[in-house]
Amino acid sequence: MGKKEKRPNKQSLAPDEYLDAGETARLLADVISRAARRKKGSLRAWTNEIIIIIMLATGLRAEELLGLKKRDLPCCHGKNAIFVPAEIAKNKKSRTVYIPYQVAERISEYVGGARKGAREGSRLFVNERGGTMSYYSLYSKVKIIGRNAGMPWVGPHKLRHAHLTSLYNVDYDLRHVQDQAGHTSIKSTQIYTRTDNRARRSQVERLDICKIMAQLQDSITQTDNKAKEVR
Repeated sequence: MGKKEKRPNKQSLAPDEYLDAGETARLLADVISRAARRKKGSLRAWTNEIIIIIMLATGLRAEELLGLKKRDLPCCHGKNAIFVPAEIAKNKKSRTVYIPYQVAERISEYVGGARKGAREGSRLFVNERGGTMSYYSLYSKVKIIGRNAGMPWVGPHKLRHAHLTSLYNVDYDLRHVQDQAGHTSIKSTQIYTRTDNRARRSQVERLDICKIMAQLQDSITQTDNKAKEVR
């Protein structure tokens, strides 16, 4: 069983503490292609895909991801956002995390398939027995996903760092990073002021993950079309 990654208390991240754009693309390509090739009725690869997409697109902490319920998601409230209730937030303060529409659509598709019939108060992610997924199960799953992509150093908190780093590089807006991440300490983001919601939505639409997902989907579609032509 994996141990929780240590979270360094420092002013900047070392290169090995987050994924850059190339590594993000590599990881996404692997989980998305595996999900696209999954056997009918198989959920593991699909679940892996959605876990990685959400973590890279939101920067949610592992505990926040595991605590999400169906009612917190776009499929229930109709917005391109994930609601993080106070009871699962590290600082016990609720927040809204905006996400690109591509990610909202992927989550809704997953809920409509893998979690079809689940009540609004049901967890988004459950273990193979239908019970609560633990941190250690998530950690092990992410480590396996990383190894499959040739990136054994990948872990849950590195995915959070990858999102926040990418988000900062969009407009160099530390206030947005603070808001999206749910930071309360000045040591984390140095600014407490909230940014305009409209600006936050605009910024997340320009994240690397949006471009990467669009390119990968086009590639998968083209490959499928060519395979059909050969038949």
